[in-house]
Amino acid sequence: MASSDKRSTIFPGNSSIDTSRKRQAETGLETLRLSASKIPKAPRFVHNQQRPRPRPPSIPLPVNLGSSQYSSRSRFTSKPKQVPVSYGFACVKGDPWQECYAILKEDQGGQVTIAHKQEVEHPMIAIRETKIAKSSCVESLAGCLHENIVSLFGAYIDNETIFFVYECMDVTLAEIQSTPYGGLASYQIAVVCKEVLKGIQHIHTELKILHGSINTNSIMVDRDGNVKLANIGPSMLRGAVSSHHEQEDLRALGLLMVQLMELDTSLQAPDSLELKNPDIWDEQIVKFLKKTASCSRETLQEVRLPPTGRLP
Repeated sequence: MASSDKRSTIFPGNSSIDTSRKRQAETGLETLRLSASKIPKAPRFVHNQQRPRPRPPSIPLPVNLGSSQYSSRSRFTSKPKQVPVSYGFACVKGDPWQECYAILKEDQGGQVTIAHKQEVEHPMIAIRETKIAKSSCVESLAGCLHENIVSLFGAYIDNETIFFVYECMDVTLAEIQSTPYGGLASYQIAVVCKEVLKGIQHIHTELKILHGSINTNSIMVDRDGNVKLANIGPSMLRGAVSSHHEQEDLRALGLLMVQLMELDTSLQAPDSLELKNPDIWDEQIVKFLKKTASCSRETLQEVRLPPTGRLP
């Protein structure tokens, strides 16, 4: 039986076929439009648009804008609230972290932990941890408030560890000396000598102890230029000494001067009070340096030093 299927060739230009294909194309385009309308639109991108950033949690540190004459020169924009002078000395058993919140560790005459008391005013303090021996004179600890000594407010005793609570300071004399600006001038060294000598006088006459570690790392300077002796707590633990040992601190002051005047000489001969180039320094400064080897504190206080002010 002959097949009834007939094949035919459709040539372009056939009107009936072109109309059919056109309708199919229009139907497909309309379907695509409807599908696209259901897709959610992406957020519009704006060039250099700043996204809102989450704010970090604030630390409860009250700020006190200090003296305006130092505000533009200081690396700090504000000064933290210090423990008031009337803050009574207390020696407590246990560690301080039940009452204090630690913030950071830094060097202030040795490694200390900057913290604040968990009180309404959140006063800032510096806590230094020290191991103690059984022979230490813990009962000799007392508060120390003097303009040339880093204030000691209290202590926490936990077994064989003691935590001294000091006021916060800014930089050590060693850090100042290591700046790119070079060494200190004669009048600046005179400032350090006079202020340290006042602190030594208080330690010897009032506390009846020796400091025992006077050097550029144990002398602190605040943003107002006040010079203070640090680490008075360990000196108290060593207990009282006889007056003939007082010369050790005075000689240490002389060695400190050599460190500030000729650092290379100090490194080559750590126990020497002799300068290689004394002629470049003020005559009174050199005279004061020589007297630290054997003269008393009263004699040193009578030496006339160059005009002084505060450390800049």
